[in-house]
Amino acid sequence: MKNIIISLFLVAGAFMSCSTDDTDAIDPVDTIGVGDNNEITGSGTDADPYRISTVEHLDVFLRNRLSSSYLLTGDLDLSAYLLENYPSEGWLPINNFEGVFDGGGFTISGLTIDRPNTDNVGFFGVLGNDDNSTVITVEIKNLTIEVTASGAITGSTHVGALLGYANDGLQVTNTHIIGGDTNSMVASTASGSDTGVGRSGGLIGEADRSVITLCSSSIDVTSSANRIGGLVGMVNTTVIDQSYASGDVTGASIRIGGLIGFAANAGTSISNSYATGNISITANDSDDIGGFIGASNSAISLITNCYSTGNLILDVPSFTPGFAPGVSNSFGYFSGDGDGGSGIFGSTLQTILNGTGADISGDAEDQGTGFTLTNIGSSSCSDFSAFDTSIWSCSNGSFPTLINNP
Repeated sequence: MKNIIISLFLVAGAFMSCSTDDTDAIDPVDTIGVGDNNEITGSGTDADPYRISTVEHLDVFLRNRLSSSYLLTGDLDLSAYLLENYPSEGWLPINNFEGVFDGGGFTISGLTIDRPNTDNVGFFGVLGNDDNSTVITVEIKNLTIEVTASGAITGSTHVGALLGYANDGLQVTNTHIIGGDTNSMVASTASGSDTGVGRSGGLIGEADRSVITLCSSSIDVTSSANRIGGLVGMVNTTVIDQSYASGDVTGASIRIGGLIGFAANAGTSISNSYATGNISITANDSDDIGGFIGASNSAISLITNCYSTGNLILDVPSFTPGFAPGVSNSFGYFSGDGDGGSGIFGSTLQTILNGTGADISGDAEDQGTGFTLTNIGSSSCSDFSAFDTSIWSCSNGSFPTLINNP
């Protein structure tokens, strides 16, 4: 009888541990077995990943085996699960994952997070080895995340739909952020020009020593803080290739761009990428704003074969344009128009080359309170002759698209 009582107590405790209070202090206990009725299969290795088929697998099993490999086996809708388990604050970000998460080409939909006083907010919160190394230790791939209709991913500093903060050693491939409707967004509640706040983007808030390839974000991003981008708020010693952002970016501070808010340090390169969202800014004193990149330092390695088409809608005094501030070898093609400032540029004016190799920086005209650039509206494929045709597809009358990331 004593053994029976102990067994019943343990079973009851296990069921209790499955419940998830809507707080940051959740520490789910692993109650899902491998190969049991909950249908977790696999061994968690790269060759034989755990197969994820329910939302509970994500919320309980994955959190307790952070160093394993995972594979989604179908689309997952978080909506009902979040209403039951996280009704007020939405999804609790997963931190310190150190394995491989393969979305299998499927979609996680219904994501919403409302944690306005929390840093490092996204489906994942903060990931990486934090050792100033570029060695890849975390991989996310083949995944689409849909932010719930008219919903937001809301946090304070370091906010992104996929991930708040990639703190060294992350590789993200073929991963996309979409919205349930046009009102879906990433929102940072931080404000001010302090360099330590903000850092928010549609995909990732900040990416340090990471690799981002074949990724995109189509949702809007809004913040009153520093370093805000349509794809990533800030990149540091990070490679971005064949990626784009199409959401609008709205801000009230500095270092705000259609693709990247701020790009920093040697080892950072951005290639074969573009931004099409509009940039709307209201600020008392700001000059690091651009349709592609808001600002960068002179140490970054390369920006090549990129373009932006978004308009800048500005209420900013003393605005000075520049596509990639501090980078003299940036190369791309730029369109767009502006109201109160440049249609395509960010900070310091410099020599800028368009797709034909012509210097277009002379098109900037000082208007006293800012610059207005001549709108370069041609979309002939001859303008993009330097773009690699194995990467880009082009039809006259439209801007090029990425073959492997349409």
